[in-house]
Amino acid sequence: MSRPSLLQLLLALIAGLILLGLTLFVLDFLATLPTPGMFQPLLQTKGWIGITLHSVLLFHLPAAILSGLFSFAVFRLLRANDVWVALCLLTPWLVYCIVDAISYYQASQLSPVHKVILILAWYKWFGRLSIPLGIWVARKVSLGRSRGAA
Repeated sequence: MSRPSLLQLLLALIAGLILLGLTLFVLDFLATLPTPGMFQPLLQTKGWIGITLHSVLLFHLPAAILSGLFSFAVFRLLRANDVWVALCLLTPWLVYCIVDAISYYQASQLSPVHKVILILAWYKWFGRLSIPLGIWVARKVSLGRSRGAA
């Protein structure tokens, strides 16, 4: 497979910005929807299982599916599924996560130890890894299709 051109990388970076905006829009929309009745008892007990199921099924899984479908379309349109194209797609999301985490933890009144604990908390990583997971799956599917076509 040939290396992607600079234009393809730039288009992938622009597509990554569009993916970031689209994902934030969809997640904001999903956050405004009322919680389905099947999650109400789980959320009212404030158990970590209910909160995790609620966030994974209603926020992170749709974000991963959206990013996977969008990334697959980008890989097909650019006719490039190189790791550099995937990294260009991912860069805006990574920058957003870093800036968001830094601004949140700078504004909080927690001790430095609690800030580090929150940064490393397992339940925070579902949301941070949903977009990279979607891009990775789309790249693998795109690689499989290109090998099958060859």
